[in-house]
Amino acid sequence: MTRLFPAIIIIAALLSCARMPAVSPVPPEAAQGFREACARVFPAGDWQLVHAIETVMGGRRGTMMGVSVISPGSRTVHCALMTLEGLSMFEARDRDGRITVDRAVPPFDSPAFARGMLEDIRMIFFQPGPGPDEAGLAPSGSPLCRYRPGPDETVDVTVDPRGGWTLRRYEGAALVRTVHAGAGTLIASGGVRISRHLQLTARGPRPYTLDLKLLEAVPLAPHPRDPENGSP
Repeated sequence: MTRLFPAIIIIAALLSCARMPAVSPVPPEAAQGFREACARVFPAGDWQLVHAIETVMGGRRGTMMGVSVISPGSRTVHCALMTLEGLSMFEARDRDGRITVDRAVPPFDSPAFARGMLEDIRMIFFQPGPGPDEAGLAPSGSPLCRYRPGPDETVDVTVDPRGGWTLRRYEGAALVRTVHAGAGTLIASGGVRISRHLQLTARGPRPYTLDLKLLEAVPLAPHPRDPENGSP
């Protein structure tokens, strides 16, 4: 019997970490500030982003390069994965959920991989909706914005006042994705801040981890806050 107690404690701790936290209310002016802070997590404008990616999938480690062209306005993504030598392994496009695969070689040739890859990019770089459904304080005391983009989907964005942020996506009550951004940011065109280091953890029957280090961020159109467009 005594051997069961450590296991019970560990299981309880894991469940508590995965449980969707309560959002503590704050005054309206503070909630508005939290909403603005959460919106800044997601880069405004169209960008080409280049990342060095370290992967852990099925116990195997790998390194590759990723190029993502993102457009939040049209909800489009065009992405490619390449070896360090520049060999294209995967290329696909997503226009608001409609996926076209242009190239895919094993082990990246399954429809499930293409869908998951593009969903991960959209989750990281596109705000889940026009604004959060709730804004308040997380149990840690950090600002928390809660989005409900679908009937069985919840996305929480927690902003660390010291820098960085954490995104958690739930399906029902189950935590399925966590994205953690370090405090380091690239201040790009128009004052847009893009995280230099991201770590994505996927949970479920086929878990994996992606470490993304930003190498380049290129704006693809003048940003509305650029000086040439009348910066405030």
